[in-house]
Amino acid sequence: MPKSLAMMLSLAKSSFLLVFLFVFVPTPCLQSVEDGSCKIINLDVFVSKYIAIIDCSIKVPINDGWTMQIDFDKPATNFETWNVELTKRNEEDLNIELQNRLHDAKLKAGDHLRVLFTAGYMGALSVGSVILTPKPSPLAVSTTPPPDTSDCVPPASYNYSEVIDKSILFYEAQRSGKLPTDNRIPWRGDSGLMDGYDVYTDLTGGWHDAGDHLKLNFPMAYSVTVLAWGFLEYRDAYEAANEVKNFRDSIKWALDYLIKCHPSKYEYYFQVGRGGPDHSYWGTPEAMTMERPAYKVTKENPGSDVVGETAAAMAASSLVFREVDPEYADTLVMHAKELYDFAKEYNGTYDTQYYKSTFYGDELVWAQVWLYLATNETFYLDAAIDDYENYNLGGGDFAFGWASKKIGVKVHMCRLRGTQNPRYCNSLVKFLDGWMVGGTAVEYTPGGLAFRAEWGSLRYAAATSFIALLTADLGYNPEVYREFAKKQLHYILGDTCRSFVVGYGVNPPKNPHHRSSSCPSPPNPCTWDTYNTAPINAHTLTGALIGGPSSDDSFLDERQDYIHSEVACDYNAGFQSAIAGLKHLELAGML
Repeated sequence: MPKSLAMMLSLAKSSFLLVFLFVFVPTPCLQSVEDGSCKIINLDVFVSKYIAIIDCSIKVPINDGWTMQIDFDKPATNFETWNVELTKRNEEDLNIELQNRLHDAKLKAGDHLRVLFTAGYMGALSVGSVILTPKPSPLAVSTTPPPDTSDCVPPASYNYSEVIDKSILFYEAQRSGKLPTDNRIPWRGDSGLMDGYDVYTDLTGGWHDAGDHLKLNFPMAYSVTVLAWGFLEYRDAYEAANEVKNFRDSIKWALDYLIKCHPSKYEYYFQVGRGGPDHSYWGTPEAMTMERPAYKVTKENPGSDVVGETAAAMAASSLVFREVDPEYADTLVMHAKELYDFAKEYNGTYDTQYYKSTFYGDELVWAQVWLYLATNETFYLDAAIDDYENYNLGGGDFAFGWASKKIGVKVHMCRLRGTQNPRYCNSLVKFLDGWMVGGTAVEYTPGGLAFRAEWGSLRYAAATSFIALLTADLGYNPEVYREFAKKQLHYILGDTCRSFVVGYGVNPPKNPHHRSSSCPSPPNPCTWDTYNTAPINAHTLTGALIGGPSSDDSFLDERQDYIHSEVACDYNAGFQSAIAGLKHLELAGML
């Protein structure tokens, strides 16, 4: 390893922020500049490329997060950093403002906060100053006192069909690529038309992940799988809402892109776009000009997790299209089989900065179960039975979501093999009982939300509601689990006299952390000033489920508060399928 690279990795590994720069560099000229409690270590190693580490020695504890202002003596273009949030930059590229992410809000006296960044420049460039400022936590900034719900009279009922319709519209607002002539989102246009250009592969299409413009296939494929599952279980809900065609169109947009990402059996593109440049830009996807490189897994660099999840999405979706487009369904099954073979033969978790996985066994069994359901080939069910044991999937889990499919696997195994082996069902029931009032898995907010985590609290409640409805359908504690799901989903829809779904119900959010909807239509500009000063988002991101409230039910509608106000494709997936489950019960007179 070159001495300079070893030096940079040593600095990064010892930091509170774990950062890696995988480049070969010549021996740098190290220069340290003190600025109060922060030291700037300049690594001038490339022509037209400035690399530095900011090392801040923490003198007093920081409990509630921090901001960092960096002033340059000359314009610093193409600024990029990792594991921190870029919140502001001036038009001259002379000033950058960063803030912590949730995982590094607390620092002890004696800690070192180290931030590695790169920037382009012409000629000599140096940091003029760095100011590290403690700030109130996102909770303090982004929340209000707990709402007084004593006079709150929640709606007598909710229109589940309307919610399904609006959730599908959210996914249409997330579309990348050349939009169809029947596009229903008037403030969206074509975007990402050069995606895949760097690898000579058409990677246009798909969904933007969240409030940014990255295309990240792990959560995208998970979302498709869960949406397809909800349709297969509760198709009558989509028929009653007159949304069957819109639903198929919705997931096909993502599926067509995922097919493009699989150009050969042992090659799969899992991401388009780089986090640094993407997150440094506050603007519309139609106007973005940054490079959007594509990243892939291969036999040499496998990703059983992301590949297995995509196989599951393809297999599950083939069942959605089988009756109306059998040729497309066959194409999906073909890709699902090849992707599964890839994931099974070449094991490993994929190397990524976002939605990083630490385990792939659950995705393998998830894919096996869905392939069995799609093909009726017992080979896949036998493999699922074996690998359930091989990967020790019988234990508990934090939640059902993009990171873990264990609970979803248990629903399938309970249904398929519960008679022969009741422990599948017992393990599923044990998980759900931990979420009930009096259980040990979660606490409840005063307003009745089952609160799993601060970041995106509602996604967990919604996804668990979907699992509860499916388990109730299997005959396990149906009254208890259905009542749980109803209360959680009604909390989201407005039982505390505020809706957490954009464009639906009473007092819905108006400022989700979402670039595209926050930006005014051209020719009006959209910059970080829009992010910081616009009173409400320019457009309504209809149907988007936001992150959600804090543990005391408090919530303030601020786009800067990505912990509580950001949206994401995976948030809506479990939510939409659970709402379809409630609509199914309503149609059956069981609600």
